[in-house]
Amino acid sequence: DARGLWYDAPDTPIVHRVVKKWQTTSGWYFRTKGDASPTIDGAAIPENRIYGIMCGKIQFIGWLIIALTNPIILISVIVVILLFPFMLRRKKKEILENY
Repeated sequence: DARGLWYDAPDTPIVHRVVKKWQTTSGWYFRTKGDASPTIDGAAIPENRIYGIMCGKIQFIGWLIIALTNPIILISVIVVILLFPFMLRRKKKEILENY
């Protein structure tokens, strides 16, 4: 099952798979496990810390989002995206001139 919880971890929001859930008088609690971790996460997550439920999977998208929180990586990606049309036009012109 690919269902997971999106919750407010101490440093950044995170999505982990639910491996156990239980209800108490103060609400629902969840135990989660990250796909890259061999063990279940240590702390139970109370329902008031949950942003949403994830019901699917896009491979490696979490790593991309975490990487983009690094300002150097984010700026590099933006520069590449902005330069791409110019590089494409230049390559197209080069191909047409050599054809």
